[in-house]
Amino acid sequence: MTSPSTPTWNVTIRGQKRDIARLLGPGPGSGLKFVLSDAHKARFELTDPGGATRDDARAAARAQIEDRVEDLNGLGKLRWGRTFEGVEIEEVRVVDPDCRDEIVGFLGVAVDFMTWREMERMRIRLGRPPRPEPDGLSDIEGLDLPTVERLLDNEPSVRRVLHLIRLAHSPPGNELLDWALAYAAWEAIQHDARSRGWDGAQLGWWTRRELRAFRGTANSPEALGSRARHGEPRGLPASRMNDSEASHFVRKVAARWIKELL
Repeated sequence: MTSPSTPTWNVTIRGQKRDIARLLGPGPGSGLKFVLSDAHKARFELTDPGGATRDDARAAARAQIEDRVEDLNGLGKLRWGRTFEGVEIEEVRVVDPDCRDEIVGFLGVAVDFMTWREMERMRIRLGRPPRPEPDGLSDIEGLDLPTVERLLDNEPSVRRVLHLIRLAHSPPGNELLDWALAYAAWEAIQHDARSRGWDGAQLGWWTRRELRAFRGTANSPEALGSRARHGEPRGLPASRMNDSEASHFVRKVAARWIKELL
């Protein structure tokens, strides 16, 4: 039984009318009780996500909500194949013990879509101390796009890497990095560099510690769950990266590789 002091999280998901009807009928529901909002929307509740503080509770709720929606989409694809187009979170409301209703915006999504400098300006406006510029930011910002575009005609490997990086950060609106594709981009860069007799670590494209963290996280189901490159348990790596750090790492390496090609 839910404690009277426990807030309730009301999650609205949206999708195609047919997919919502499928989730409400017999079949995969990931143990969730759905309430129909309209033909394209349904709701479910989450109680007591855990967490000692308000911020911890929100982080725990976000993880559980996203995991459950991911489960629904996985089950839907398994059951109906490509005809199941999937559902997504439209709104999350939390009702506290005093019955106050609040729409929750998970800040991580918006923050992940800010550039580092935009984020830093926001932090300074909020009174936070400035942070040192991340390694490689100037290399990413310094890329001359017309020059890179001309490089595509003579270096097909550059087009492949750009394609992989784009896919790793797709679809629009999804803040989660596709680690397998990001890793493939790094592998393509590494292969091209070795074919030219270049060593990325010696050239300063990355440190060995960074590479250990990137590779260890990408290959670990314990760290990434179903997003890992491997399914076999390998243990939680001692050094890890989050999605934002990995995104910056791959883009930094690509920028330095491209500058070396120019």
